[in-house]
Parts: sequence; structure tokens; C-alpha cells
Amino acid sequence: MRLLSFRAEGDIRIGAALGEQVVDLRRALSAALAAAGEPDRAAAAIPSDMTAFLARGEAGLADAARALA
Repeated sequence: MRLLSFRAEGDIRIGAALGEQVVDLRRALSAALAAAGEPDRAAAAIPSDMTAFLARGEAGLADAARALA
């Protein structure tokens, strides 16, 4: 998984590059949680700051992987 920061709608976001596409990880995780009937914790799980996201370690990567599943 290749992580990156990008700007959208005036905000900095964390995404993952999938081929030529960039997936907004917070939005994707929010959708995955909603589909599973779970509470939306995407804002806490995928912060807008890459350093804060990386500080989450394995938990952050697991959330990112779930967002992309």
C-alpha cells in the first residue's frame, strides 16, 4: 500500500494510491463501517495529518487496509 497526502475541497487528506487512482482513506473507511453497521470512527482512525496517522502504527495500517477492502 502506497500512502500519500493530498488536498481535496480545501483540506489535507490521507489516501492510498491504487494504480492511477487515489482513494481517500477516511471516506473509504467511513463507507466500510457504515456497510458493516458499525459506528463511524473514521475521523479518529484516519487523521488528516500523516505523522499522526503513522503514529497509530499497526492499528492505523489495519484501518487503512479495511478501508481498501
